Amino acid sequence: MPKDSRLGAEVLLHVQYVDLGNGGCDSRGGAVATGLPEISWQPVAGSPNADRTIGRPGAGIEFTADFRPDGTWHVQVNAC
Repeated sequence: MPKDSRLGAEVLLHVQYVDLGNGGCDSRGGAVATGLPEISWQPVAGSPNADRTIGRPGAGIEFTADFRPDGTWHVQVNAC
């Protein structure tokens, strides 16, 4: 898989999504992930960065993802 492949970013997003859910977003309780959420990528004209959603269709949580010049992905699930 090429380093700049979205699949690399999706692995990081799934890990972050599950970690946030299992931790209850720093509150009491949480959820146990039993499956992987859907990831929706939508083009951003003229930008290498991505503002997207992860989760159920119509109820997804926004995330950002960008491939950096050092050859790594930076992802952030914007929840909590």
